[in-house]
Amino acid sequence: MGCSRAVRAAGGDRINPALVVTSWARTPRGVPSGVLLRAGDRQARPGGPGAYRVDHVGMRTRRRTLAVGALSVCGLLAAGSASAAKDPCLHPVGNWAGATLPGDHTSVGARWRVPAVDCAESGEEAQTDNWIGSGTGRSWQDPLNQIGTSALCQDGTAHYLAWWEQYPAAPYNFTDTLRPGDLMSAAISREAGSQDYLLKLTNRTRKWSRKVSLAGPPTSTQVQVITELHTPAAVTSTARYDAVEVDGRPLLSYRDTLKVTSRRTGGVCVDTSTPGPTTLVTAVRKS
Repeated sequence: MGCSRAVRAAGGDRINPALVVTSWARTPRGVPSGVLLRAGDRQARPGGPGAYRVDHVGMRTRRRTLAVGALSVCGLLAAGSASAAKDPCLHPVGNWAGATLPGDHTSVGARWRVPAVDCAESGEEAQTDNWIGSGTGRSWQDPLNQIGTSALCQDGTAHYLAWWEQYPAAPYNFTDTLRPGDLMSAAISREAGSQDYLLKLTNRTRKWSRKVSLAGPPTSTQVQVITELHTPAAVTSTARYDAVEVDGRPLLSYRDTLKVTSRRTGGVCVDTSTPGPTTLVTAVRKS
């Protein structure tokens, strides 16, 4: 979060000192969940076999994921158009803007610069996320692997963080320095037929990189490149996702199934466009 004191997350949740888990170890359960861990300790994974191996200590907060059932509400448009909507703020409320691609895919990757948040426009408490994901996405309860960055306003002050999550389990924040304008590279991959996932996030500007190895979800996988609006949503500068590839192919090579989405949550709107075969742009503004 860029600060050492406990503060409120968007939506009023408290942020407490906890542990960032950056790798998965396939070991039997045996450590009760919720206990205090230190680097090298192992922690039973809530809701599944195996254990986390703690490699890095940091801050943890509860992010609120408000995805609308596999992006199934109206506003999904085929990729390739100059803009996903003439006026996306006329669309029904939803909070995932960007691209989603159904199917049994083994990898997704993208680069973006961390958007700057405008807390004067956003308000005292607000949050907007930028992430890639791999998971079933059939409903908000389905497992979804995510890794990305967040721009937040907390007590009217801007904060930036990097994180990973296997939703619906709690997210984990990295403690590495993150600033607006930093160039990020993210990737999620798995072997065909495997349910073991490798999540990687690299800050090319500040020369740090984090990897997370996870098991699951145990179903066929769709992938996402998303700008996510929380409630309330933070107004940020435009996010441009470059080098967006799925299974090693350009994003727009999947025209028949790729869905590009513009969204509105409360008074914040995101207009999504695809100006190039591997480029996705999400422009955030007040509606």
